[in-house]
Amino acid sequence: MTLFPETATLLIIDDTPSNLSVVVSLFEDRGYRVSIAQDGEEGMQRAQLLQPDLILLDVMMPGIDGFEACRRLKRQPGTSDIPVIFMTALASAEHKVKGFQAGAVDYVAKPLQIDEVMARVDTHLKLHAAQKKLAEHNEELERRVAERTAELAAREREFRTLAENAPDEIARHDRQCRYFYINPQHERTLGVLVDDIAGKTPAEVFPGDRKVLAYQAVMQRVIETGLPAEYEAILPGGGDGPHYHNIRLAAERGADGEITGVLAIGRDITAIKRAERELHLLNRALDNSFDATYLVDFDLRLRYVNEAAVRELGYSRQELQSMSLLDIDPNVTREMVQGLMQQTAAAGRFPGTVESQHRRKDGTTFPIEIGASTFIYEGESLFLTAVRNITERKEAEQRLHEKSEAIRAVVENSPDPIVRYDAQLRRVYVNPATQRLFGLPHERILGETQEAGSPLYGDIRPMLKQVFESGKECRTEQPFRKTDGQQGWGDLRLVPEFGPDGSVATVLLIGHDVTDRKRSEDALAAREREFRTLAEHIPDTIIRYDAQGRKIYVNTAVANFIGAEADSLIGRTPQETLPTRRADQADAYVANLRHTLDSGEPRETEVLLHHAKLGERVLNVKFVAERDESGEIVGALMVGRDITAMKAIESELMEREQRYREIFDNAVEGMYLLEVTENGRFRNIDVNPALAKSTGIPREAMIGQFVDDTVPGEAARQTVEKYRRCVVAGETITENIELDLPAGKRCYLSTITPIYFGGRIHRLIGISRDITDLKRVQRELEESRAQLRGLTARREETREEERKYIAREVHDELGQILTGLQLNVSVLTHKFAADSPPLREQLKETMMLTDKALGVARNVASALRPAALDMGIASALEWLAGRFGKNTGIQCEAHIEDMDIQIEESQAIALFRIVQESLTNVARHAKAGRVDILFGKAGDDYSLKVRDNGAGFDPRAKSKDSFGLVGMRERALLLGGEVIINSKPGGGTEIEVRIPAHNVSRIS
Repeated sequence: MTLFPETATLLIIDDTPSNLSVVVSLFEDRGYRVSIAQDGEEGMQRAQLLQPDLILLDVMMPGIDGFEACRRLKRQPGTSDIPVIFMTALASAEHKVKGFQAGAVDYVAKPLQIDEVMARVDTHLKLHAAQKKLAEHNEELERRVAERTAELAAREREFRTLAENAPDEIARHDRQCRYFYINPQHERTLGVLVDDIAGKTPAEVFPGDRKVLAYQAVMQRVIETGLPAEYEAILPGGGDGPHYHNIRLAAERGADGEITGVLAIGRDITAIKRAERELHLLNRALDNSFDATYLVDFDLRLRYVNEAAVRELGYSRQELQSMSLLDIDPNVTREMVQGLMQQTAAAGRFPGTVESQHRRKDGTTFPIEIGASTFIYEGESLFLTAVRNITERKEAEQRLHEKSEAIRAVVENSPDPIVRYDAQLRRVYVNPATQRLFGLPHERILGETQEAGSPLYGDIRPMLKQVFESGKECRTEQPFRKTDGQQGWGDLRLVPEFGPDGSVATVLLIGHDVTDRKRSEDALAAREREFRTLAEHIPDTIIRYDAQGRKIYVNTAVANFIGAEADSLIGRTPQETLPTRRADQADAYVANLRHTLDSGEPRETEVLLHHAKLGERVLNVKFVAERDESGEIVGALMVGRDITAMKAIESELMEREQRYREIFDNAVEGMYLLEVTENGRFRNIDVNPALAKSTGIPREAMIGQFVDDTVPGEAARQTVEKYRRCVVAGETITENIELDLPAGKRCYLSTITPIYFGGRIHRLIGISRDITDLKRVQRELEESRAQLRGLTARREETREEERKYIAREVHDELGQILTGLQLNVSVLTHKFAADSPPLREQLKETMMLTDKALGVARNVASALRPAALDMGIASALEWLAGRFGKNTGIQCEAHIEDMDIQIEESQAIALFRIVQESLTNVARHAKAGRVDILFGKAGDDYSLKVRDNGAGFDPRAKSKDSFGLVGMRERALLLGGEVIINSKPGGGTEIEVRIPAHNVSRIS
């Protein structure tokens, strides 16, 4: 049955169409439309009118012959593509060549063989239809290319319009980071023109700039990974300082998805940066104020509080900003404060200062002094208050009052002797303690001068005179005799008392019995020696300060740290000797020392100091108050420890944590961290946004929850089982899993790694890549490949059937005809050629041509379908090896492991064609002297090898002409097998085909 039973039209041009009546009838019976013309002119007219699908053209005709008619048909546009088959009795090679040169596609010899004519017509109709379809396909492709080109041009115009008018800086770079476009805004920013930098990289435009090199490195990373990135560039500005630019880098891709370059979009963020810096400076100033600062609106809500307010009240900043002034001040009302705000707004100033109270978070209250101002912001009245804690002032006032009231009682009841002297050095007052200490009556003491041998202390007249003359206090220690006769020691303070005229009117002697102190000084000296021994031999730095903050002792570690002699540091303040290059560090050190000296509270801080040999070091410094026997603060002890190494470790840990967060939160793949509880459950510690988006479960719903409580149904069971497999394995596992989630059915490639603590798995780290789309594409690709291979198999089966049919027809029918022709020539030679030498020569030549035609027919039949295939694959391979050696002169041998092997016909044909293609390649390209064909069993497969000793080649190098190798692989795949190519230049080539043996049957 023809491929075109309904549409094909044939035009037969022959001057004796009656000779073709049988052929015409057969064509019409098979569904062709047939038209006949009796000469060349009529044929060309009918061809123009009918536009037939194929023309059968006789060569010998009156008027113009077939060759000329064919040439004219090929010159006319309407008929140039119609295939032409010549019908001729002229069988010489010269006539055939002339016919093909005229434009014919084939020829058939007269008298016509019906089956041959039918086969050739069908074949060329199919070829013509395929060519027409190919031409239509090419036109469609050209149309699509033109449309795509126009679309790309339109998009390019749109991009240019957008880029040329955009306020941002836009640049495009190729894969080598070279500029090939910048918009006008970018030209103005860089101060260059696109023509000046086109074809150059940023590093070439700005050579030697490290920041440009860093920017180009980020661009190269975008090209390599395809992931977008951001970069902040600092460019020199005019007189207003540097300009900051935020640059967004994104990969550009071609139609095939490959990265072709980088698109850079920059924006000037200088104004934002400066505003942020000014806001930070303002907040820093307010937070470092000693007074609490509040910003209050008309409804008395606290809109802003500084750090001092947080410290004073004990609330967090967030808590205070959700409260009102009424929550912290029990003494005010809404009406009172709003009235003050209105009064301040009307007068332009706050009416002095106001005293009130504030209540802390713990419920305690403290007195305050308030100063305020009001202003209008965006139409809203705001009240800015400065609040000072006056607790210490109030307490001081109270203490002064109490001291004034109690001073007489203190003097009268003081255990220490107190004596007042006038200008004549006479005693004008003594307190009761003086009488008790010396055992003398009141009248024995008053009115007497202080002379040598006085019952009160020794001779102190020179010191009394010095105080009267200088007006300065004097202090001394004097021995005395107690009432029991024992010697004691008194610490005497001679204090001047001034009259209204400013001169010294009297001197007050205040004595203190220090006998017990004198006795304990020896013990204290011993303890001091012990302290110094310890302090000199520990690595920590130790300094003792007096009450005025001066050094009274430094250990060896301090001297080594500063790089100075210890004696040169004694008596000096921290401001004079503290080894630091930063004023804020010195201020913090002095402030903490001063706090301890003033309050007695220990303070601990960290300071950055400069070591004489090691450079910048971080010290942990602790101040502890030192007190005398009475509890008074007499100084402070500083102990410092070098924690530089520890701080470096802390900094590295913080940096690693930051890098972890950046990677975790911005990863494309889903990432999660699980806690493995002791009862074997799994709790989500952290989940990144990518996993939440992929699963359709919000992060807040997963973090802190057990997995089987957050993942629904069967998906929870599958997920928990996967985690348990990792715990049981005790090592990283990677597997595919398909889950039914709120986001739909998703496929993941999951990698889970256990983390051990104390010999037990406490946590799991997981990375899940969503491969749902990839799986779908793979399935579609496999289905497409399966369909393609099925079509290929069907095509090969059809081709082999056609070859088999044609080979049988050539071998049987044509062979019989030629054999009969030989018999007839033999009979003619025997009957008529004995007496006619010319006839005998003609018949002899005819016999030779017949023999030759018979040989050609047999060769064609063998090439189409070797008869050896009917005897099994082993025989076919031996036949093929022998024929190849005979035709090429190359030594070729077949080595068959088992001659009794029989396989299915389709398998045998596929293997035979692979060997045939391999031998063709050897003959064309290998330049080999020997070829071996090996066929046998290899494990569970059968192996067929074609090995040569030729020039070899590199199998990894792709060639556009390697369709033969592709065909071999496809034939092997159709058998469920594979083709393995082993070759290298100069080392010969081996092509091995392996097919499964389970489809192969053995005949014993």
